[in-house]
Amino acid sequence: MRTRRFLPWLLTLALLAPGATALAGEGRQLTADQVEKLQRKMEQRRKEYFQKRYGKDWKKAYEKDQQKRQVRSAQGASKLFQEAEKAFKEEKYGIAYNYYVDVAAYGDSKGAAALAAKSRDRIYEIRHMAEDKLEEARLKIRLKDGPTAAGILTDIIEKFGFSDAAAEAYGLLRSLEKDPRVAAAALLAQAEAAEATGLWADAVEHYRALVERYPESVEAFKGKRHLEEILREEVVQEALKASAQARADEKAPPLLRFARNFALNNRTEKAIERYRQVADSFAGTRYAEHALACIKSLETKEPLPPPLEPPAPIVPEENAADAGAGADGAAVTP
Repeated sequence: MRTRRFLPWLLTLALLAPGATALAGEGRQLTADQVEKLQRKMEQRRKEYFQKRYGKDWKKAYEKDQQKRQVRSAQGASKLFQEAEKAFKEEKYGIAYNYYVDVAAYGDSKGAAALAAKSRDRIYEIRHMAEDKLEEARLKIRLKDGPTAAGILTDIIEKFGFSDAAAEAYGLLRSLEKDPRVAAAALLAQAEAAEATGLWADAVEHYRALVERYPESVEAFKGKRHLEEILREEVVQEALKASAQARADEKAPPLLRFARNFALNNRTEKAIERYRQVADSFAGTRYAEHALACIKSLETKEPLPPPLEPPAPIVPEENAADAGAGADGAAVTP
């Protein structure tokens, strides 16, 4: 699948969360404190990425990835820097960025001060390369050159997937959907970027929207082939199930509360209507089962079953005491 081509350098911060690389007051050279802060943010984003991609099984995949990272770090600053420079020359900026951050973290220790300083320069350079590309895309949009803008934005996402620029590129691509000349291309770009980062549910959603809205387009033909390919993968099926469950955990409880309030206020028809909505929208989940049981109780004039317990959030073990708190205090959404 296409993921094997792009995943290694997009994995760094695949969620593309705002603030993932922003360093307030950053100069031409990052300080040791800024590098440490960047490392912590990157680590938190990795955890969030694994939660989003693997759902309840995220810890096993995350630990395997951590073992690989530990082996890599044990190679020493010189070897890491060589790998970083190689990736940089090949324009694999995500891989390079990841290596440079690790080298920069060596600081003055282990005789790596010069390499750490060079790595901090590279971090700055890569970040601003991405921002320059984003400004170029904005200019094309202002000039109403949507097709060129879409191409630049796709390039940013694929080459600089760790950056704030990539996050904004996603937003601009979504805005280009309103331009009929490039709407199909914008949807395809979003789908391919989601596929490249292994966010299968998002990829499937975008591919399906593309095929449904623009069935006669070249992009839809390409999207349909991609969709058929990834839907054959077991990991994609598991991701779709996890996504459906996450959606049910978010949307179903408030609907059930509305339905219960209608029932307790003797508005039986409204209550049954809401319960039926839950049963139809979230078939196969405990919410649908509960809704059907409530409908039966209302029709037979029996007492309603007790309310369901809310789903438990998925959080990293070390953050269990602060359930729901992620980097910078943001909620961690699996």
